[in-house]
Amino acid sequence: MATFITNLYEQLSSLDFKNPELAKKKYVVVHHSLTEDGKTVNWDAIRKYHMSWRVDGNSITEEEAKEAQAAGKVVEAPWDDIGYNYGIEEANGKLNFMMGHTLYKRGIHAAGFNTNGIGLCIIGNFQKVKPSKEKFEMAALACQYMRKVWYDRLRTNLQIIGHRETFVLLKQPVHKDCPGSAWDMDLFRNVVFGTKTIDEAYA
Repeated sequence: MATFITNLYEQLSSLDFKNPELAKKKYVVVHHSLTEDGKTVNWDAIRKYHMSWRVDGNSITEEEAKEAQAAGKVVEAPWDDIGYNYGIEEANGKLNFMMGHTLYKRGIHAAGFNTNGIGLCIIGNFQKVKPSKEKFEMAALACQYMRKVWYDRLRTNLQIIGHRETFVLLKQPVHKDCPGSAWDMDLFRNVVFGTKTIDEAYA
């Protein structure tokens, strides 16, 4: 975890804060992938999926996309990269912090928060099972360092929200519980803000 902290702080600090896109960031939006984490790297599979033609949650060819559109189906065009800015996943028994969509361009992770939000996705399905202590801690540390760098460089206090909370902020019906009903956002914010330790959160 120590190497992760050092590398992330250095990476965030090296961003070009003269870029106007960084000044627009006001939130860190926490997601889960809704897929089971495994022994292999799933981040690349998500990137490949986001950069493909898609219909009904499935990757299809461009020719199949044309046929689906002709049949009146809703088809998603390929994105230029994975939708999230950062990700956390476990592969081969080791937690990894993954780099995603550049912060210098508008994101593609949460409607209404793609310009002002940094997308952090934790690989896993937290609908019924809460995240491991290690994943929860790494996600909290990532948010702590994003907040520290943004405050140091721009005097901006990044807010920490779950994807499901974006609907409330937009005054829309909530139709997703991402990052999962077993991911306690209030408890997560307590750890990020230092009002609870990770040991207290998982006592």
